[in-house]
Amino acid sequence: MTRWFGALLLVPLLTTAAPAATGTAPPERPSLLAADSVQGDNPLEEFLRTYVEEHRKSVGVAAARVSPDGVVTATAGRIGGRGSAAPSTRTYFEIGSITKVFTGLLLADMVERGEVMLETTLGDLTPDPEPLDPSVARITLEELVTHTSGLPRLPLYGPMLRRMVLRPGHPYHGSRRHELFQAVAELEAHDLDTSGSFAYSNLGPALLGRLLEVAAETPFEDLLEERILDHFGLHDTHFTPQLLDSPSLARGHRENLRPTRNWILDAYAPAGGLASTLQDMTRFLQQAMEGDDELLRRSLQPLWTGGGATPDAGMGWALGTLDDEPFYWHNGRTGGYHAFLGFLPESGRGIVVLSNTSHDGDALAVSLLRGDDTLPEPARSLFWTAFTLGLLVMAPWVAYGRRRELRAMVKGAAHRPRGSIHLVAGGAEVALFLALAHVLGSWDRVPALAWWLALVLSTAFLLSAVRSARRLPWLPPEGGWKRLLPVAGTVFSLAFTAWLVLGL
Repeated sequence: MTRWFGALLLVPLLTTAAPAATGTAPPERPSLLAADSVQGDNPLEEFLRTYVEEHRKSVGVAAARVSPDGVVTATAGRIGGRGSAAPSTRTYFEIGSITKVFTGLLLADMVERGEVMLETTLGDLTPDPEPLDPSVARITLEELVTHTSGLPRLPLYGPMLRRMVLRPGHPYHGSRRHELFQAVAELEAHDLDTSGSFAYSNLGPALLGRLLEVAAETPFEDLLEERILDHFGLHDTHFTPQLLDSPSLARGHRENLRPTRNWILDAYAPAGGLASTLQDMTRFLQQAMEGDDELLRRSLQPLWTGGGATPDAGMGWALGTLDDEPFYWHNGRTGGYHAFLGFLPESGRGIVVLSNTSHDGDALAVSLLRGDDTLPEPARSLFWTAFTLGLLVMAPWVAYGRRRELRAMVKGAAHRPRGSIHLVAGGAEVALFLALAHVLGSWDRVPALAWWLALVLSTAFLLSAVRSARRLPWLPPEGGWKRLLPVAGTVFSLAFTAWLVLGL
């Protein structure tokens, strides 16, 4: 779903030092409500346009840069298919794991109200009748919010495993709250081998949100809206299912720029289920930078301090340093979106980047935050380009080969027996090749017209073979058990194609 910076290009930029106190007051920060986007030439807009149109890293992107000089916003690309509108400051994007920041704020709110404590344990809140191993029962809410509980990233067994196998592109849809509690009930002490150290988890924050709803006897989604989103004036921030019919929701895209469906996280919504706008996220960023809100101040305090390249952790925030300055941030990544929110409190600089493409956009955000506005040359994968072109050649070649074989069979010149089933099998293979190319192809490098050309050629060859196929029996007249091979191949190809189209 989303990723911590580990294993990303940003890791070398982070240290494990806690935010350092300074002896000087931070510069005055501009208010979003008092300052519009800078008018006239907008270097940010040109930068984003290059990122979308030349580097082809995203279909559409919206960004806001906060500095002592003001707030600059810009957008580039489009919110959907070719010819669709450009994003605006009111366009909705999934923000993925930035949701964890708001779940952390809800924890801070409930601690302040005395409804729970950071030391409250799973054993205190887990509903009956889920018996827990003593080591699991001792996991605290503080450990859940800081990713130090030892829980796995996801429970790779039971319902989650089945969803990941059947539809890996949408692994959370259909999950239920009791599934989370059953998952931790399956764990024993030896399963918590990372306890006490940082290990990023989606299970932990999802479980945290559902435990908070148990404590408050109110659904998590309602709690978050009433106590956190309304509190910060984020009236354009909602859970994705509430926005599926909205024309303002940007369509998500895979890294290869192909469209995909929105993620519905259901029980895992506390870990990454929100969608928001550039306007709302910039408003929230500025409130975090101003430091006037008590909940935000509490959530930004370090609760866990690590070592090495791992950032410290607050209540949902990652706390590190960038260029020797304290750096508060979180990113988010779902199947079709990427989001980044971060700021440098000492220099009064902040950044929000929202994209409708599931790409690695962290380096872009950090470049904008630093103000250097430099983009690395986009990586060019010869393997994936060759893979894509190979599939697009194979599809019409298979169709042409089937036509030639069937015609030869009718004329009595075939080297091997053929039947009408071979035309169906050929069509199934063509569908599989085209589906593989569509889902996995390097469409940031290969023109989309190539896919349509392969489809047209393949269809033409298959249709021209129908006449010959009608003159043949369904199965080849001889060949023993080998007669059934094209049937098996057809079933496999169609099943694999359905899995690609529906599961990814």
